[in-house]
Amino acid sequence: GNSLQIVFGLLGDRGWGKLLVCLGILMAGAVSLLPYVDNHNYIIMGSLVLLTYLGSSAFHPVAAGISGNISKMRAGKVVAAFLSVGFIGYAVSQLLFIRIYRLTDGNTIIMFAFSVVVCIFLALFAPIAKKRKKSLKEVWDYTKGLRKPLILLYFIMVFSSSVHIGI
Repeated sequence: GNSLQIVFGLLGDRGWGKLLVCLGILMAGAVSLLPYVDNHNYIIMGSLVLLTYLGSSAFHPVAAGISGNISKMRAGKVVAAFLSVGFIGYAVSQLLFIRIYRLTDGNTIIMFAFSVVVCIFLALFAPIAKKRKKSLKEVWDYTKGLRKPLILLYFIMVFSSSVHIGI
């Protein structure tokens, strides 16, 4: 999932931002449907987990851009808040899932309904950036000095996420 964020970020810059945010949220919410799947059907279970990772990967680059667009004067603070809230959500997600699962006797579709509501809200109100007209060559040239540290950072994130998820 993390390894495709670059691709989804480029698509977001090319005008697909609103679609990526909405589909990303809905796809990431697919994991809440796991209790409805036969637990012996590993293909469907694996597909839902993969869909969740792809949704997260589609959502995050565009959502980080949205958070930076909320306040141009405080873009760094808003993006930091976005990341902090995201990590808090990630940290409590399993506890929340178990709590909702127990409170609703396994009817976790309510979590997917929450994803639908968030998707609709963002589709209507999110300040998604306009489509950028730069070609891939222009982007490539513009990022020449940043490529080496960004590639290193990219692989560190992919590997650390892989180790974290693996554990």
